[in-house]
Amino acid sequence: MKNPVHPTQKPVKVLNHLVRLATKPGDLIFDPFMGVGSTGVSALQLGRRFTGIEIDPLYFQAASKRIEATTTELFTDEGEVNQEDPTEEQKDNLLSEIDEEPTLFSAL
Repeated sequence: MKNPVHPTQKPVKVLNHLVRLATKPGDLIFDPFMGVGSTGVSALQLGRRFTGIEIDPLYFQAASKRIEATTTELFTDEGEVNQEDPTEEQKDNLLSEIDEEPTLFSAL
């Protein structure tokens, strides 16, 4: 499966709204069932720290790649917070190599 879709995946724009309401910049957001990492993407886009856990290796790899890409985008924009979702092409590129072994991931 090249681009896994989690059965309870939420749009990043909806999560951005919730993250803004419930947290402030610099807060740590913990998602113990992170799926493909939408909460992590939102947290990092909005200047929060993020730690997530996922038991399914396929979803974990997808989340790791999405979150890593978001972190890279944040630092390549000279410190500006990126508020846009990745394009479908970016998502496909990020998810094209999901055969790696899961590793611990935390964006603190």
